[in-house]
Amino acid sequence: MDFDVRRLYRKKIFVDANAFIYFFTGECNDNTKEIFKLAETGWLNLVTTTRILDEVLFKVMVISAKVKFGIENKATQRLRKDKKKVKLLAEDVKKVLQFIEILKLDIKEVNYSVLKKFPTIMETYGLFGNDALVLETMQRFNLKYLLSSDTDFDGISWIERIEP
Repeated sequence: MDFDVRRLYRKKIFVDANAFIYFFTGECNDNTKEIFKLAETGWLNLVTTTRILDEVLFKVMVISAKVKFGIENKATQRLRKDKKKVKLLAEDVKKVLQFIEILKLDIKEVNYSVLKKFPTIMETYGLFGNDALVLETMQRFNLKYLLSSDTDFDGISWIERIEP
C-alpha cells in the first residue's frame, strides 16, 4: 500500500528513535526523507522526547565508533577506556543535534509524573520501556501519527504508524 506523505501537511508526527537511526544511516524509505524535509520547511511538526533523543545520540556514537574505528563488540566499555576516540565521536553527536535544531523538533520532557503512568499503560496496552513512554507522550499531546518501525503499536486503534 502506497503512503501519501502530502496528507500529513500541517500535522504533528511523533518520531521514534529507530526512525532517526534509519534516517542517519541512510536506511530509511522515501517517505521518511520527505517527512524530515517537510519538517525542515515548516510544513509539518515533529515531536519526540528527551529520552528518545538520548537513545539516538548514544546509538549514533556507537554506530560511528563501528564505522570510524572498527569497534563492534563491547563498544561502550572500549570507548570508556579511550577518551581520545570519544572526543572524536563528539563531532557526529554535534551533527545530530544541529539537525534536530534545523527540524525545529518539539522535544517533550520526561519527568516522574510521566513515569508514574507506565503501570497503567502496561496493563492497558502491554507496552513497557520506551514504547510506554512513546504512547504516554502521544496520549498527553493528542498525537495520532507515529514514525516508527515498531509494530507493537499496530494494535492501538488511535495510532497511525508510518514505517520509516
